[in-house]
Amino acid sequence: YEFQHCVRFNETEESEILTNGKKKILFWTLDEDSNLMPFSPTHGLESLKKKIGTMTKSVFVPFSQKVVSVTTGGKMVLWDLPVGSTSPADGRRVIKAIKVGNGASLPLVQINQKFIVTGGADG
Repeated sequence: YEFQHCVRFNETEESEILTNGKKKILFWTLDEDSNLMPFSPTHGLESLKKKIGTMTKSVFVPFSQKVVSVTTGGKMVLWDLPVGSTSPADGRRVIKAIKVGNGASLPLVQINQKFIVTGGADG
């Protein structure tokens, strides 16, 4: 695994943690023996087939299985479970990437109630 520079805890599911580096995101779960078990998506950023930059931060979307990451290329990336799946053990994957603002680097992402808040390098 690459160096992971972002760590987030799932506020609504205490057994889940995520970490991300520039190109890889890892989803961690606590097993029955309290061991952290990593999952690295097989359908990651490279499956998007477009330039998005590198990941800066990621955050769990409360009360869902979704995760949002933001990138140096001004993109917001949505991670979710495959269609028909209900368990995080099945593994999240990239669903979509969208451009936010004018495409400046996004070093900040937070969830505020029902809103996704991002902060761009361009203010």
